[in-house]
Amino acid sequence: MTDKKDWVVFEAMQKDFLNVKILHLVRDPRANFASLRHQYVNAFGTMYPLKPTRIWRTLPSNCVWLWVMYYSALGAFEMHTFKNKLDYSQFYTVRIEDINLEFLKTMKTLTSWLEVGIDENWRDKDYIVTSAGKPWRGISAYKSYYQKNTKGNR
Repeated sequence: MTDKKDWVVFEAMQKDFLNVKILHLVRDPRANFASLRHQYVNAFGTMYPLKPTRIWRTLPSNCVWLWVMYYSALGAFEMHTFKNKLDYSQFYTVRIEDINLEFLKTMKTLTSWLEVGIDENWRDKDYIVTSAGKPWRGISAYKSYYQKNTKGNR
């Protein structure tokens, strides 16, 4: 959204929906790195392509990593710029790790900001968060079982 034409949609949205609320989900950049690192290790057996054949084999992944870093930084800058154009009461940022670690507290705050009620099932101390209809087991880039190869070699 660095070009003026990219803002047209958001400016029109503000005119059409006077009380628009923007929910911005943020992922910890360390989680992005950890996730990519786990995928890299799973695919290549190590993070460090020291053998000449491995350097060429891992080059596409290295290029993808640089692109992801650039795209993430650009997106953060553009979201910051967009947020500054709005009334702060229209914009709410939720950290994804807060949803994962403190589900009820985060959802209560979010639903209050949205001015909607929460699902009463969430109040049950035995409530199990689901993903795609199945119990969410907390799989994340920080857990070792997400990574198939934890030895650093093949």
